[in-house]
Amino acid sequence: MKKQQRRIKRLELKKITKCYKTGDFIQQALKEVTLKFRKNGFVSILVPSGSGKTTLLNIVGNIDHYD
Repeated sequence: MKKQQRRIKRLELKKITKCYKTGDFIQQALKEVTLKFRKNGFVSILVPSGSGKTTLLNIVGNIDHYD
């Protein structure tokens, strides 16, 4: 009997953009972000405050949607 192999899919984001609109003001949180995560690894996101980390994680976690 063959063992069933689990296929672990890698997460890949291609040209992800996210904007927030308030009245006439548009704030671009992410602009064409492309990332490819390795299989079986840890990821650390180290960027300045206000660069879109939480927005990116909300999109990856399917809490928010990209444009």
